[in-house]
Amino acid sequence: MGHLKIKKIEIKNNKVYMLAAASNVLPLCYEYKEYPSMTEKLQKGGESELDFAILREYESGCFQHHSENEISFPQNKYSKAIFLLKQQYDYKKIDWRLINYSIKECNIKKVRESDEYKKIILSALKLKPTKGFFVIRYSNGGYYVNITRKVFNLCYNIEKAKVFKKKEEAIYLSSRSSYMDAEVIELNNN
Repeated sequence: MGHLKIKKIEIKNNKVYMLAAASNVLPLCYEYKEYPSMTEKLQKGGESELDFAILREYESGCFQHHSENEISFPQNKYSKAIFLLKQQYDYKKIDWRLINYSIKECNIKKVRESDEYKKIILSALKLKPTKGFFVIRYSNGGYYVNITRKVFNLCYNIEKAKVFKKKEEAIYLSSRSSYMDAEVIELNNN
């Protein structure tokens, strides 16, 4: 099943336009066009209804953020909001990946069908990244320096490690390594 890789979302003349490509067609061919289903949500329910619809698509995985190298932190306001929301404790109440389909009365299913789901999803737009100074330390004792498509560079001297100013960016990058466990460490500000 394909997903939409989104580069840009904008509203012009009360219509919703996206620069997007289907992820199951390679090479990715980005096309700028109006999305009638989103335009309808904007015209019938206003901007908050459109925000909810777009956030729901990102949360379900149907929309994905565009990235040149697949390891960059989400940049548009919707993909960034959903990434930050997934770091919150409240997200466990609505995470569709945790649904137990063998139970008829699953609480996650109930919440996803209620007004609380919409409230939690829309609250994502108000979330701000945690600021400070953070580094990524891996289970082998190495610290993250940088990553390219083919090379994952570590160092064993914390002074040479890449310092992140937003905790969520460090969390995002640390999750991109599947062969080693990683932890995000906050550095003292002094």
